[in-house]
Amino acid sequence: MFNLMEYKSEVEEIIKELSSKDENWDWSISNISESEILINWGYLEYLEEEKPFRIYIDNLADTPAFIAYTNYGEFITFVDARYGITEIIEKLFYYARERY
Repeated sequence: MFNLMEYKSEVEEIIKELSSKDENWDWSISNISESEILINWGYLEYLEEEKPFRIYIDNLADTPAFIAYTNYGEFITFVDARYGITEIIEKLFYYARERY
């Protein structure tokens, strides 16, 4: 079983790197628990959106997966968890930047 707390330092580093690539808005981690990561984006805060993006780990599937959701709880994408956490965070980052 995957525990997202084990990825905390890696997630912090990825978010820091992606935040430096976004010329206009900061990215930060709101919370990391065993099963989900909440990610704030400065643009959503500017719009006074209260909910952050969410990455969830589905350990019950035959193949564990990281699943990304918008701040409205809408599905964005998923990645096989065996490939690591970087890919799903980058997909969330590019999804947000393309749509807002």
